Amino acid sequence: MSGSERPGVEERWRGLPGRVRRVVGCALAVVLLMALGSYAYAQRADRPPPPPPGPPRPAQAVQMWSTGVGDLTSNPSGTFTLGFVANSSSKVTVERVRQTYGGIQLDLYGDRPVRVPRERRVTVDARIVSCSGLPPDARMPVVEFTVRNARGRQTFRFSPGERYAQALAATVRTACAREGRAVPGSR
Repeated sequence: MSGSERPGVEERWRGLPGRVRRVVGCALAVVLLMALGSYAYAQRADRPPPPPPGPPRPAQAVQMWSTGVGDLTSNPSGTFTLGFVANSSSKVTVERVRQTYGGIQLDLYGDRPVRVPRERRVTVDARIVSCSGLPPDARMPVVEFTVRNARGRQTFRFSPGERYAQALAATVRTACAREGRAVPGSR
């Protein structure tokens, strides 16, 4: 060992008091973490932001409710109207409507398909084609709507509720009795 040699880094480090070594170690750790965080943030900023989520699926974007069953007494042909309101969170098109009972045929009224930008009344023409295929009491009638938006096309089932069921059952009984056909539920 010559006289010009100085103590090395390790010897100097060990020569420091323990408290100073802990403070310097923590400061180095903080600087290292900040450098790594800045690097990770800079790398993230180079990527484009994720695309915004697309519109919801059609059946999730629309809500339907019944506004009632039209009066059959003014129309002797056995046709009547059903009223619905469609409320949509995105632009939706109603393409088709169908009743799950085989004896009733439904068709969208007016121009087809029906576009629902936000909220719109949807009128449906209903016609009784066969009284024999209808239940005596429509307890839970289900209406199927086929809807489409930018995401796709779906058919969803909608149960309009008790008032609709009662009005539909009364209309069916009236129409079938008027035409001399077997009234649903009679023997």
